Amino acid sequence: MNPSYPTPDSGRRSGETLRRCETAIREDLHVFQAAGRWLAYGRVSGALMDITPSEAAVLRQVIEDGGHDAVGPRTASLDAYATTLRRTIERISRQKVSREGLGPVRAFLVLVTDACNLACTYCYCHFGRRGPAAHMSEETAESVVLAARDLGIGRLVFFGGEPLLNFSAVRGITARAASLGLKLEYGMTTNATLVTEDMAQDLRRWGVRVSVSIDGPPEVHNLTRVYPGGAGSYDDVLRGIEILMKHDLLALVEVTHSARHPADLGRILGHMETLGVPVTCTCVDGLPCAPYAGEIVGGERIKRYYDELVPKVFEDLAGAGECSVSGVAELVAAVLSPVSVHRPHICGGVAGRAAIAPDGRVYPCPETMEEGYSFGSVRDPGFAEAFEERRKTALSRLSKGPALERLWFANLVDTCIVRLTRDDVGNFVLRQAEEISDCLEHAVGLIAVQAERAGLGPAAFG
Repeated sequence: MNPSYPTPDSGRRSGETLRRCETAIREDLHVFQAAGRWLAYGRVSGALMDITPSEAAVLRQVIEDGGHDAVGPRTASLDAYATTLRRTIERISRQKVSREGLGPVRAFLVLVTDACNLACTYCYCHFGRRGPAAHMSEETAESVVLAARDLGIGRLVFFGGEPLLNFSAVRGITARAASLGLKLEYGMTTNATLVTEDMAQDLRRWGVRVSVSIDGPPEVHNLTRVYPGGAGSYDDVLRGIEILMKHDLLALVEVTHSARHPADLGRILGHMETLGVPVTCTCVDGLPCAPYAGEIVGGERIKRYYDELVPKVFEDLAGAGECSVSGVAELVAAVLSPVSVHRPHICGGVAGRAAIAPDGRVYPCPETMEEGYSFGSVRDPGFAEAFEERRKTALSRLSKGPALERLWFANLVDTCIVRLTRDDVGNFVLRQAEEISDCLEHAVGLIAVQAERAGLGPAAFG
């Protein structure tokens, strides 16, 4: 449902209407400078507007000073003031708002093990483990399949740790699903160091599409994706990729960008393009107190990340490139969309999937594998019947809450729980919110410039 916006008149007899317009603008717009221009972005509406300095002065007066009744107005006349508000409301009104509820789970992320043969320097699993590594048992693997059947789940993604360390669980799950006549889609995320010809043949037969984690050319990758003894893993990853490509299994390459890496993302992604498959590129994230804090990409470094990847996304949109960089691509799509999507939870990913730990317990995602977020276990009697109610209860603890909802980018990007703490009453608080806001203003400015050059944009742009 779209918000209802007032329409101001230009005359002086429209004081009440002006105040309603001011309230609507104050509750929606964030006004900022980026890429050498003034922009306004709607927290509620999702409207992106390229505005003049005089319009910026009016809107900032509304937002910061309280409007036309404020002492020391920045505008020359009430007529000019009303004209700016009218134009702004018209542009906001072009946007549509979609408020999404909690849909059904369509995919299980199945952690068949939390063991890994690598010791990546930024791995949150490695730092967060509270005990010895565990493999999913044969009994739990069967319970995963039965839960998928009972809940109508259509996709399973094998994850870890390193899932190839427990290949027997992958084999058991696919075999049991086939015996039940289930037509499931399968995916896997792997570091590829353990891939063999026999494994690839099995994966091909089972219809498993594979994503591989690789951070760039050897001099980049080997800085972070290392074995426990410190040796780089690039050569073994490349060998595994070659086997996967031979059997037409490689679906995606996942790049993690660390502060340890050179800042030259163009060269890194250029190396990935030679594989001819889509690429995701995400930055190491987390709080400054994290054990891997030296890996976290932020500040000016994250701005450079956007400087390199935003133009790349527009090249792909124009059909000039073969490498589709997701992550930033989703940000571009959200900024330019004529529909502002409002989701109740901190991350949209929890709306359509659930993660199953090696012991069978079910959570919203791997980052939330704590007791307070559990949906129960696939091995529990009556698990399927109790699933939705338990899920709603757990996900209620991942609602954005008032502090996050007030952020201008609340409906533009997801917020991973690794970035959040809780205040005294249990509401989520985003640490380093000002730094994140500054980086996103920079990114939105870049998107505005690129969209203008490409003749693209939302209904409200311009």
